[in-house]
Amino acid sequence: MPKTMICVRNDYNPINADQEASYKKNDSITENQAHKPNDMKHEVTSEQLDSIVEDQAQQPDGNKIDIGSQLAPPIEAKFVIVGDSVGKTNLIRVFCQREFVEGMPVTVFDEGTMNITVDGQRVQVGWWDTAGQEDYDKLRPLSYPNTDVYIVCFSIVYPDSFENAQEKWVPEIKKHCHPKIPIILVGTKKDERNDPNILAELARFRQQPIKYEEGQAMAKCVGAITYLECSAKNNDGVTEVFEAATRAMLSARNRTKAPKKKKGKTPDACKPM
Repeated sequence: MPKTMICVRNDYNPINADQEASYKKNDSITENQAHKPNDMKHEVTSEQLDSIVEDQAQQPDGNKIDIGSQLAPPIEAKFVIVGDSVGKTNLIRVFCQREFVEGMPVTVFDEGTMNITVDGQRVQVGWWDTAGQEDYDKLRPLSYPNTDVYIVCFSIVYPDSFENAQEKWVPEIKKHCHPKIPIILVGTKKDERNDPNILAELARFRQQPIKYEEGQAMAKCVGAITYLECSAKNNDGVTEVFEAATRAMLSARNRTKAPKKKKGKTPDACKPM
């Protein structure tokens, strides 16, 4: 399988709750900004060309990618990450910078770009990290227009966030987006599922961590295309989240180009969990 190539954003600087007043005063998000990720000029230097050729020479024949596709401008896409305060910012930070921050300040809003190559296709992703607090329910939808994939996150060790994924986050994005836009459900903090201290704390409230099977069932219920688990702290499953989102975007775009087929029977609606 072709390697994943990531372009790290060097100016990562999320807006946190301490900057909220200035943020709202300056009205930093406009609808026009929300409609389009940052532009990035596409240039290929001789050094990049040499690197591509050298990389291809080291690949097995079955994994070689057409060099022309490497030189072509990447496809542009937009991913929006939503959910309670469950480690969304660290999920992005670990993917972009390979850096996990303990006690990450609450993010009000942040956005940036990254380049990723999946299955031979180069994609420039504009990502949007949204606030999970109720105070920003009116502000958050400004980031939704023209989204290609929604990544809905909950914490495996915070059952309330799991319920909110179904009762708040999926309904909210479906209200503002086309029904066929892919949704990926992600359980964060996988590393804490068997932590004795966390298990003891959950037991006090007669709760327990969310099981993998419950996440799968939830994904099916809300119409997500897949369910994934990750640990940003251990960098476990993080890359898989963004690879899955990229493949979902590419698949959705390919479907829009394909000839329309006759509609089949509509599946039964899922029952409340």
